[in-house]
Amino acid sequence: MNRKSPIDAMSFLFAFVFTLVGIFAIFLGTNNVIHDQRLLNEGIPINAVITDISSHTYEDSDGDIRTKYDVFVSYSVNGESYQKKLSEYNSTMHNGDPLTLYYFPGNTPESADYVSISWDFIFIFLLGGIFSAVGIGFAISLVKRLLSKRLLSTGIPIMADVKYCGYGNVRINGRRTYSVQCEWTDENGIYHAYKSATLMYDPTDALNDNQVEVFVNPNNYNKYCVNL
Repeated sequence: MNRKSPIDAMSFLFAFVFTLVGIFAIFLGTNNVIHDQRLLNEGIPINAVITDISSHTYEDSDGDIRTKYDVFVSYSVNGESYQKKLSEYNSTMHNGDPLTLYYFPGNTPESADYVSISWDFIFIFLLGGIFSAVGIGFAISLVKRLLSKRLLSTGIPIMADVKYCGYGNVRINGRRTYSVQCEWTDENGIYHAYKSATLMYDPTDALNDNQVEVFVNPNNYNKYCVNL
């Protein structure tokens, strides 16, 4: 029975974690955008005024000094006055500026908040997309590699004629890659074209009289692994 190597298991774990983090970030960003849009469409508007903007500095995890701003507003609803700190700040806010806050029907006026485009959540959304793409792409690559390994032990070997052996279409870490393209005609006269995986070395010396060994699935010749 074939077993995954510890390296393969760790690679799958890496791909799973990347994809999971990406999906969570996308969910977080999407959920925030939907919430804000609902609040704008369904919320009750309130006229408020900025009464104070305070700031304090702190050191982040990288040792950089950051400044955090706290914005305080006041407003009244049905003759009752309220004061609260907003959940966000942007550089357009100044003391004495009017703002429109919103709260959902059924909630109390204390829950009113400012709604604007949150670049932090847009960044999280985009970062989630990148993480998901990397994780899913890495997982697909691993599955292809494992299927190729399986064919090396369960497939039947054939010798295919090499039609191209040279540079590939991509670079990895600035290095040129190589590729082999070959073809084979089966016992029924059907033509099959095969292509090697991306190689980090020149495979010319591994060719045998301009032929290369290919392992194919005996039930489906289109599933193959070029043995390089």
